[in-house]
Amino acid sequence: AGSVSQVKGCAQELSRFAKQHGITLIIVGHVTKGSDLAGPKTLEHIVDTLLHIEVNDSIIRTIRASKNRFGDVDQVGIFQMHSKGMLSVDNPSKLFLSGADEKVAGSAITCIRDGNRNLLLEVQCLVSECEAENQQRVSIGLSFNRLKMITAVLRKHGRIKLFHDIYVNLVGGLKLPETDTSADLAIAASLISSLNDIEMSRKHCFMGEISLSGEVRPINGGVPRVNEAIKHGFEVIYIPKANYHKSMESNGAKIIQIEKISDLLEALN
Repeated sequence: AGSVSQVKGCAQELSRFAKQHGITLIIVGHVTKGSDLAGPKTLEHIVDTLLHIEVNDSIIRTIRASKNRFGDVDQVGIFQMHSKGMLSVDNPSKLFLSGADEKVAGSAITCIRDGNRNLLLEVQCLVSECEAENQQRVSIGLSFNRLKMITAVLRKHGRIKLFHDIYVNLVGGLKLPETDTSADLAIAASLISSLNDIEMSRKHCFMGEISLSGEVRPINGGVPRVNEAIKHGFEVIYIPKANYHKSMESNGAKIIQIEKISDLLEALN
């Protein structure tokens, strides 16, 4: 606690001493509700790297760098909190999949890009008959507004009657940013699967953005995401038509190109 000049002076002295003696120095500071560094910005300018640990309701801890003088800020560290502290997760994709081997309705797997890492995530959906006048919409780990938009697109362009209670969950406790739209196709697939009791294979992966016109738009990093899915043994991968590349076929997986939401309905049925 103290004035801006005191915080700046102490940080400079600590930083100078650490660099002279080859010491790794960690300064712990407060953050605001928006996860920004609280207090004077002078502290942020003095340190070499600014790291933020994201905490959610599960044991997952995500570390991101918003400043790094020795590398890029796209690296994302994923850890699990145990009694011995935070332990690194070597295979994050396994962490965010339920682990079930049999086919199940209402489940679809997608591949998101978190920083420069590709992660496989499982979207689970439960569609049940509505017992009240107003339908329930519950979304955990995914954008609620995105869920409402996708259900509206399925009603309008897919001619699907969705006057049901809908519950959507992202396995593993990870929260998908509202700006990430690459899981739209997986959300739609899980909704259709649960509504029509279509058992989904655990070897199918969905990725793509759904627009209001019912088209499936391309996503960034299509080839690396497909390669990540193939590396984990997925045999059928649904991607936007605009993301298709010949190199995707070289590893033996079947690539299904989706141009409109009607193509997804046809492929699932």
